[in-house]
Amino acid sequence: MLLVLKIILTVAAWCRGWKGWALVPIAVGLFLGFLFGGVIGASSGSMEAAVVVGLLLDVAVTGTLIVMVARPRTAEQRAKATGAANELEIVR
Repeated sequence: MLLVLKIILTVAAWCRGWKGWALVPIAVGLFLGFLFGGVIGASSGSMEAAVVVGLLLDVAVTGTLIVMVARPRTAEQRAKATGAANELEIVR
């Protein structure tokens, strides 16, 4: 169910102007999940520790996507990201 929510939030963030940046929280969450899962497994950690780490990552990713949907990307943020100062002049 949480995966479906993340997909819906990612699509909504994409439509709100974040484009490829909407995929970053999911990619970082997957990377950290595999990294910490491997560390916990290699160190003979408990299953409870892996579940806690997984839940924290899920909450962080979902929270980030909610913020991205709540705050659409502005032209000023796009200009900073691309370094195109003339884009601001066109908007004004």
